[in-house]
Amino acid sequence: MSRNLSAVIIFCMTISLCTGCYRDTTEQNFQKPVFINDVDNPGLPISSELGYNTFGAYYNSKIWVSSKNQNNISSDAEFIVGTFNDSTVIHFKGNDYTNQPLEIDFLITKNVIVSDDDLVIFGKRSFNLKGDSVKIRIGSTVINAQSGSINFSSVRSLILDKKKMGTIISGTFEMTGILNGNKVELENGRFDLLVPSMPHFYNYIGQW
Repeated sequence: MSRNLSAVIIFCMTISLCTGCYRDTTEQNFQKPVFINDVDNPGLPISSELGYNTFGAYYNSKIWVSSKNQNNISSDAEFIVGTFNDSTVIHFKGNDYTNQPLEIDFLITKNVIVSDDDLVIFGKRSFNLKGDSVKIRIGSTVINAQSGSINFSSVRSLILDKKKMGTIISGTFEMTGILNGNKVELENGRFDLLVPSMPHFYNYIGQW
């Protein structure tokens, strides 16, 4: 059985279990990560477009990931999609291979969103990380990217029982850059996030 078929089966099982729950429980279930190990990139979640709420990459050839995996690395996975001035920020917080928290932010300039519906502006788009269109921060330090990109492979609504649960954004990223005088690499990065519907959108708090 292929990995993609297995992923679809697991997702359908999740929907079947949730449809019998109270609405609040259903919504909470859709916020929980579904980690399926990528056998071609051990320790990372598979590249998917089903709203599994997972992300990860090889950070300087070591695992950085959103949730528990086969190596028993676990974290309080956190992502925030929000706004900062005239820009959109995607914030990832996971654990590195030493089980220490590691935060990475992508700030995509001159793309304004006020609700999850507006995320459609990123559908099938790719952004070059070298230049002024995207800024990257690791921890509290803004870094200079020498190469790389963030690519949105899918942006779509998730509807359950005729109610919109949110917007799924999925894609990949990679980068080489300089952090505090040292070379840093992100390889085989991937994300598959369900951004919940809400009356208003997050305002990103922080400085750039």
